[in-house]
Amino acid sequence: MQVLVIGRIATGTPTEQVLPLVKPEAAQVWDAYATEKLRAVYYIADMSGAVMVWDMSSLEAVEAELQKLPMVKAGVLTCEVISLKPYTGLAELFAQ
Repeated sequence: MQVLVIGRIATGTPTEQVLPLVKPEAAQVWDAYATEKLRAVYYIADMSGAVMVWDMSSLEAVEAELQKLPMVKAGVLTCEVISLKPYTGLAELFAQ
């Protein structure tokens, strides 16, 4: 199951609270990537957070992994979790 996660720094969080968490967060993200739970990660262009594509057995499994992230634990990162499914609209191109 693929899951899109949009993580944003919580409104009003001072940079000084975020910076010490960057390296531990990156280490946890690397672990998820290396174990093939996390397929892709991108910064949001204004650096207000990140977009991640997870590939795990269930939505609950992804949510459990998110709870391990240092920024989530500290309450400085909020996550919107969106389940994905294959886009089937392209089949209309070939419908008779």
